[in-house]
Amino acid sequence: MDSLTKIDILFAGLILIPISVYFISGLQNYLIKSVINKEVNVFSSVISVAMINNYSFSSNIWGLIILALGFVLFFYVFACGTAFISKYSKND
Repeated sequence: MDSLTKIDILFAGLILIPISVYFISGLQNYLIKSVINKEVNVFSSVISVAMINNYSFSSNIWGLIILALGFVLFFYVFACGTAFISKYSKND
């Protein structure tokens, strides 16, 4: 996987996640409950960025699996933050 594909995945996630969280209230409620129940924390984003950075240039299967897990973890933390922002911006 070349670096342009990874950047495309990153930008697609950064665009699609806020839109889907804002318009799907069930997803928004699930993400907020997962943060309240301490299923995700801020340190997960640090780990995911390290996973994306360290395995971004390896092309073997384990490198790609770790890279995919890093993207999933990063987008999950990003979606949780977006859920809180969209919920409290709707209230105001």
